[in-house]
Amino acid sequence: MNKLASILYLRKIGLPTIFPRVIISHETEKVLEIVNSFYYDYSNGWVLRCARLPNMDDRTEGLLPWDIAHSKQELITKIFKLQKKIDNKYYVFCHEAKHMIRGGMMLIEGNRVIIEAGFGDRYELSAMFRGKSDPEQRVTFKPGMFSFKKSGKKVLTTDDLYELRIVERRFNWNYLSALTNPAIIEFSRLKKGGFYVHDIKILE
Repeated sequence: MNKLASILYLRKIGLPTIFPRVIISHETEKVLEIVNSFYYDYSNGWVLRCARLPNMDDRTEGLLPWDIAHSKQELITKIFKLQKKIDNKYYVFCHEAKHMIRGGMMLIEGNRVIIEAGFGDRYELSAMFRGKSDPEQRVTFKPGMFSFKKSGKKVLTTDDLYELRIVERRFNWNYLSALTNPAIIEFSRLKKGGFYVHDIKILE
């Protein structure tokens, strides 16, 4: 599934994730109207991403451009800038920039779950999500079991592992083909304490 389909699916099954504001129009007046309808000053700024319209059968869009803005005018300027960089089949969407302090990826594959995690901000974690830096901790467990096997540094707390248990159970209850179609879920812990799920990829 592509990025927007992934986000909408995570929201559908009740996992904490972003609220995307999609800008389809390229017309200046329409873009201004859309931005004015949702914008508010947010301490960490706003992330701008590119994606296709939601499609559960579509592949992920890969390394499309993204940016971050810290004011309404900067956000508007960067929306137009990204629109010029991408094909008409892609759209820009925005969401609040979360202040991440640690995170990782969870692979759900049949009767095993593998978690790779590390410390870092959004740039460092983004590099790890894309395989450009190594995780600092590895955790494995089996669905329905309460024991964990850990190696590496201590990155994830007891609360983190509890949240990841919930994610795994919610996913397996709502996507029963997880037994035959493995999934990778990106997650992070926020500076203010919240837990956040970024993306989900179904492997074929």
